[in-house]
Amino acid sequence: MNFKSKKKVSIIIPCYNDEDRISEAIESAINQTYSNKEIVVVDDGSTDRSREIVNSYENVNLLENERNRGANCSRNRGIENSSGYFIKFLDSDDTLSEAALEKQVKQSEEVDDKEIVFGGGEVESEGGTRTISLRGRRMGESKIEHVIDVSLGTPYPLHRRSYLEAVGGFREGIPWWQESDLHIRLALLGVEFQYRETMIVTVRDHDDDGRIKNSNWFAEDPMMKMKLVKAWEEEMREKDVMTDRIEKSLAKKLWNGGRKALRLNRRGVAERYFEYARQMHSDCVEGDSRLYEVLVQSLGPTIAEYVGSLKRKM
Repeated sequence: MNFKSKKKVSIIIPCYNDEDRISEAIESAINQTYSNKEIVVVDDGSTDRSREIVNSYENVNLLENERNRGANCSRNRGIENSSGYFIKFLDSDDTLSEAALEKQVKQSEEVDDKEIVFGGGEVESEGGTRTISLRGRRMGESKIEHVIDVSLGTPYPLHRRSYLEAVGGFREGIPWWQESDLHIRLALLGVEFQYRETMIVTVRDHDDDGRIKNSNWFAEDPMMKMKLVKAWEEEMREKDVMTDRIEKSLAKKLWNGGRKALRLNRRGVAERYFEYARQMHSDCVEGDSRLYEVLVQSLGPTIAEYVGSLKRKM
């Protein structure tokens, strides 16, 4: 490809204590085939060599937070201190495919201004590499329902700055589901997310405690995810866009929150999530197999999750 555009892309990379991986992220941004770009790294109070490493690169703008404030604050600061028409978010331990920007800028210029394109990618973990399964909007599916069900991560879309600014960027103070929150608020604004089958990013899946995007939401507020869903529900009812299908999608998201709580041995918290999910919609059970759903109906979600954990270890 040799596509050129006058529209600049700002690549925004939040970083916190990622000295072992930040170089790969920066170099994947530098090596993009699309030349009209700027790279902004926002260091979120790192105590390792991250800032020193970032400073070793020419033409990379480094912003430094005085203290650790979280990925959302860092991304918002990157938006405020960049100038691109388009915004590409990249986490400090992930890498962009070489032609990601070139392909997505071209795709973005082929769609309506109120549409945001997103592509796919792969996840690398100790167990190997797997492809991310994403999809476009189905027939009869609303824009809101689509972004709830697909759950896009931050690096997959190529955002238009104007819409990020219109919704105030990322909601700060929420360490989990921040992508869903942003995309739901964009969909409520009328933005549609358009899927294009394109390899965009390689995401690293690991569980470092200090990782900027791995904050333990139970440590600060175990009911945070439930509060978010309630906020979305309230806004949708105020805008008179709530439907039975959206209620079902939100209920399934709550159910997944309960499953996460069980995996962290927080049974009491999990029960509250399950209860609220059932109140929101009768068809709320979200599992990875028919066996799980049968076990939930017959023995309850706690035993179903335990059986599922045994199955995953086999």
